[in-house]
Amino acid sequence: MLPHAGTGTRIWKEVLELGADLGKLSAVKGSTVHARAAILWDVESFWAQDLEWRPSSDLDHRERIEAYYSVLWNQGISVDFAHPEADFSGYDLVLAPALYLVGDAAAANLRGYVDGGGHLLVSYFSGIVDSNDTVPHGASPGALRDILGLEIHEFLPLRAGETVTLSGGGTGTAWSEEIHPGTATVLETYISGPATTLPALTRNEFGSGTAWYVSTKLDGDDLTAVVLDAARAAGLEPASGKAEGLEVVIRSTGTDAFTFLINHADADAEYPATGIELITADAVTGTAQIPAGTVRVIHTHHGNA
Repeated sequence: MLPHAGTGTRIWKEVLELGADLGKLSAVKGSTVHARAAILWDVESFWAQDLEWRPSSDLDHRERIEAYYSVLWNQGISVDFAHPEADFSGYDLVLAPALYLVGDAAAANLRGYVDGGGHLLVSYFSGIVDSNDTVPHGASPGALRDILGLEIHEFLPLRAGETVTLSGGGTGTAWSEEIHPGTATVLETYISGPATTLPALTRNEFGSGTAWYVSTKLDGDDLTAVVLDAARAAGLEPASGKAEGLEVVIRSTGTDAFTFLINHADADAEYPATGIELITADAVTGTAQIPAGTVRVIHTHHGNA
């Protein structure tokens, strides 16, 4: 905090400025972020998937977690990380980008969530083993078969540099599968690669809810389209008017909302908002200005809870 060069340094001045800014945010104390989406994160599942026997070295659970999270972050959709056995009742959308290990308790939890009206998006190489790292009886994806409404009869990994084309125009890499749909509806098929003519993306109505399955590695706009399809079906919409590189997070109490706008980009940004900006104390009427590399916090009062 205090460099050896003393109080005349840039670092010391920035520390004082930060302290002053934090003091202006006292009204935020006690507010919370209510995320309506959750990404499943299970350390035991990741340890098991990282064993050397994997059928492809391109199966990287951390990479898929970050890919799906990045889509939601870029769209301004707040997301929690949750264990597969956690309470999902507060979430409209649950994503499982890499849930290799699914125990009985997790399977029952996911089944109950979707059956009760939840929306679940699952990516490839999930539900492969149980909590003892044992491959369950029957076809993959094991305990997720009925929720997803399909069976996987064969894994079809792709070689380095090999791609597959989907009927919707998207491009997959690293992985594909021989899928046999039961109750699932086929959204897109493979039109090239080892799984040509077979399902690539599916959706299954299970109880009162819906479960999607993505059987190949999608990135960029292709992955964004799939995630947003599920998000919108769950009633989640991207943050309107959000510039690229602008992080948008809303904290709230019973009577007040605090919109945090963090500009990670090199260019200034704007965002539709109305209220009082807490750091500058300026009134914002319709559009907030967020200079490059800065933070703005818009306070909106909603009256009595």
